Amino acid sequence: MTVKVSGTPVPDVEWQKGGKPIRDGRRVKIDKNKDGEHVLRIPRVETADQGEYSCIAKNKAGKATCSARLTVEGNFGFYPAFTAVSFTE
Repeated sequence: MTVKVSGTPVPDVEWQKGGKPIRDGRRVKIDKNKDGEHVLRIPRVETADQGEYSCIAKNKAGKATCSARLTVEGNFGFYPAFTAVSFTE
């Protein structure tokens, strides 16, 4: 999932699943680049990864949230990677 974030001052960005914070780790990768793009990747998606994902950008001027629902379907033996979904606020 990719989100482009901008603001002054530069917003802090947090990813959540089901209202709980997600941290960068072995299964979930969170990246950001200089252009303000923030990316949440799940290289080997599992059924447990289904749910509502949100990106929350906050600074002293306010807060913006965008969300997407991930549905996992198919035979995991043949579909080892999650195809990224893009959305912008």
